[in-house]
Amino acid sequence: MVLAGERTFGAGYFVAADWRTAVALAVALAFTCSLVAGFALYARKAYALQQQLWQSQKLETLGLFAASVAHDFNNVLTGILISSEMALEELPSGHTVREHVQEVKHATDRAAQLTKRLLAFARLDIVEQPGPVSVNAVVQGLEVMLQRIVSRNVDLLVRLGETGIISYYPGHVEQILTNLVVNASDAMPDGGTITIETGTVSRESVSPPKGIGSARFYAMVSVSDTGVGIDSTTLSRIFDPLFTTKAPGKGTGLGLSTVKSLADECGGFVTVTSTPHRGSVFRVFLPVAADMDHPYPQHKDLD
Repeated sequence: MVLAGERTFGAGYFVAADWRTAVALAVALAFTCSLVAGFALYARKAYALQQQLWQSQKLETLGLFAASVAHDFNNVLTGILISSEMALEELPSGHTVREHVQEVKHATDRAAQLTKRLLAFARLDIVEQPGPVSVNAVVQGLEVMLQRIVSRNVDLLVRLGETGIISYYPGHVEQILTNLVVNASDAMPDGGTITIETGTVSRESVSPPKGIGSARFYAMVSVSDTGVGIDSTTLSRIFDPLFTTKAPGKGTGLGLSTVKSLADECGGFVTVTSTPHRGSVFRVFLPVAADMDHPYPQHKDLD
């Protein structure tokens, strides 16, 4: 018997207490999960920032190193250039050696331009202004030198298509092409074939990565080889600065990263396809200048 006004204890009280406890536990659990998720997000962001800082510090170190090398290298080039010019003055016209000395002078001139770009990379110098560049003219001008720098057991084929005029820094296309050809030659220790192709492709046919400019057409430079190919793991890091699969002393890991950097600089991009043991194809797309007084060339679709 329960008297009026008495407080009761029993199942109902404990049910109510259990319900409140469950709610409190649920709130605490939700709060804990939120903290864990927040910490995980913070950890990911901290890791990303750490990687960005590391990359920035690495590039800064590279810049300082490049500046140091460039100054010393420029002194060496000056001596080579003076000697080649003196030799050309002494050699009679038609002499069999004259052609080789002329190539030495041309190569030295190109190396001097590279020195300027190294200084620009370190933010210590200003290179020439961009201007109209014919991709095909660059390829034709480099062909003799490229024939000489590839391995003796490697054949070099050149197939020029119609390309538009690009607005770019003179010499940058040379650097892109040279790096790609040297990389292709190194990928064929047992010999093979390197094919350089040029052409113009429409924006729709190549689907540029997000963030790329609005150019309607791109001048394409393609360098393909029949070498060892690249596996998927290596392919994901192929453009990372200082990454190389070559033996110590055989490569710096800067060639392909330089190619990508130069293409990015002018609003272009690079693609690569590769099959292990069958070869690789690197394609560089540089925007055709819309303000040049040249009609857009006929374009082709890529296979």
